Parts: sequence; C-alpha cells; structure tokens
Amino acid sequence: MVLTVQPADGAAVRRAERLSRVRGLLLGLALGDALTRPDQPGSGVLLGTATTQLACFTAEGLIRAMVRSDHRGIGPTPIAVWFAYRRWARAQGIAIPRPIEPSGWLHRVPAMRERRGDAPSVVAALKGAREIAPDPAAASSHGHHALSPRLPLAAVAAPAGWTAEVVTTTHGDPDAVRATLTAVDLARAALGTASVPAALHATGDPVLDDARDAGLPLARLALDHGAVSALRGGAALAARCPGPEVIADTLYAARELAAPGAVGPLAGALLGAVHGAERLPVELVARLEAAWAVDTLARDLVDQVEDRPGGSEYQQAPDRHWWSRYPGG
Repeated sequence: MVLTVQPADGAAVRRAERLSRVRGLLLGLALGDALTRPDQPGSGVLLGTATTQLACFTAEGLIRAMVRSDHRGIGPTPIAVWFAYRRWARAQGIAIPRPIEPSGWLHRVPAMRERRGDAPSVVAALKGAREIAPDPAAASSHGHHALSPRLPLAAVAAPAGWTAEVVTTTHGDPDAVRATLTAVDLARAALGTASVPAALHATGDPVLDDARDAGLPLARLALDHGAVSALRGGAALAARCPGPEVIADTLYAARELAAPGAVGPLAGALLGAVHGAERLPVELVARLEAAWAVDTLARDLVDQVEDRPGGSEYQQAPDRHWWSRYPGG
C-alpha cells in the first residue's frame, strides 16, 4: 500500500498564517505592555496595564461593529468601539454619565475588572461625555493611549477616517492622531511582511524616518509618554530585534527608556505580527494575566472577518452563541 500526501489547501494555509499573525499582534501587544512595567514581579502572573484592557475592548467593539453591520446592512460604525470603552469603564467601576448596561462576555473577565494603572485621558473623555456619543472637541490629549489600544484595528481593512474617528473619541491632538494612524498602518504592514524593517519600508510616513535609522539612540526617539514617542520608539525597538529568540530581551530593554510603557506595546505587537504567536516566548505568554481573553479576541476577530459566525440579515448564524457573545444591537 502506497500512502500519498495530499497538497495543502492554499486557502487553509493562508487562513492559518493570518490567524497566527493576528494572534501574535494582540498577544505581542499584551506581552510588551507587561514586560515593560517597572514593578513587574520576577515570577508568577505577568500583570498588564490599562493599555491591554483597552486594546481588548477595542477588539471587542470592532467585532460588535462588524456584527451590527452584517445584520443592519450599514457599514461598521466607530461608535461601537466607544461603547466598548464605556463597558470597560463599567467593569472598572468608573462613574460615567448615563452608564451603559453590560452585555457580551468581556466585561465578566476578572482581569478586565482589576485596576491596572491609569489611562487618564480615556477616563476624562468617558466622564466628560454628557451624552451617549463622545465629544471629540473635549479630547485634546497627545498621550500614548491614543495609539497602543488602537492597534487591533490593524487586523481589518478599516479606512484611515474610520480609525481617526475611533482615536478622536479620547485623544484629539493632531500629532497623536497622525501617529496612531501611522502605527495602525505599520502594524497592518507587519501582518503581511517578513520583518519589521520591511514593514517600516512599506509604511511611507516621514514621521518614521528616524525609526528607520538604526544608528540613532533609542533614547532620542522615545522621549516621553506621548503617542509620537510611542510610534518612533516602539517601531525602532522592534526593528532592532535580530530574531524571535530574543523578543523577550528586546522588550525588557525598553525598561531603560524614559517611558517604557509607551514603547513596549507597539514593539511587542509588531514583533508578534511579523513572527506569529507561536514564536513568542511561550513561558512568558502563559504567565500573562489576560492571555486567555486576548487570544480569544484575536481568534474571534479573524473568525468574524473570515466566516461571519453570527450570520447576517439574510443568513442564519452558523454559531448560535455568537450574538450573545458579541451583540450587535
């Protein structure tokens, strides 16, 4: 009897690669966030910050926006992500005007309810919105929370205007908005390229010119907690990582910078997007407090884009639980 090996299905191979990279993007973000905390314990659970929590709610809001679009016949609306941030506030016990009713599953994850550092501009925007919709005119911050939590948007082909609407709900500084749009474009390029330098080459914004210069000290690129520093410092740090076997060392090195928490999430996200989830240091990823939630959201985000498990206005849902997990109403 002769056994023959059937050729792999090309679509299945591409789907598996896409899944690995999107998981790497989100898990790498969470790992970069955790490893750059100066107070991180040497053993036990690796605690993230509000950056990881908000990135999770960005992904959840994005999925719910697409589910709503499938069933309502209209394009995904950025306000769905704003509602996700309001659910984060509810989980955190932050008092906001016209509090939102909890729904879905993410708000029930214990790691989302723990106070893990501050996100003052996001909280100020949530507290300052007297109506259900955000007030972009009141958001003028330039901090790195404009950028880091929005990186899951790279997993979909969202136009720049859509991403900008999400950003300006909490951060209205023009430089911060531009830095975030560039960071999302860079992360999107990383999902389809073989290296971070290749992704930098594919992203033509001149704001990244300094990050492309391997001779510049990282300390000159990451001067503060602003979004521009997060972009330049995070991109440069990731580009200087020689290979996946030293991802952890690369992220730990950010602790020497003035604002490691601004730089780490983008650097980790880019390295995870390029190398895939399987090349991240498993002994550290397994210790992440929010690893299960982050990985579930990454998988569900790919499922939503590829398969529409919640069905549509004209198609029955293949997954009968999808709507209760990601209500699109």
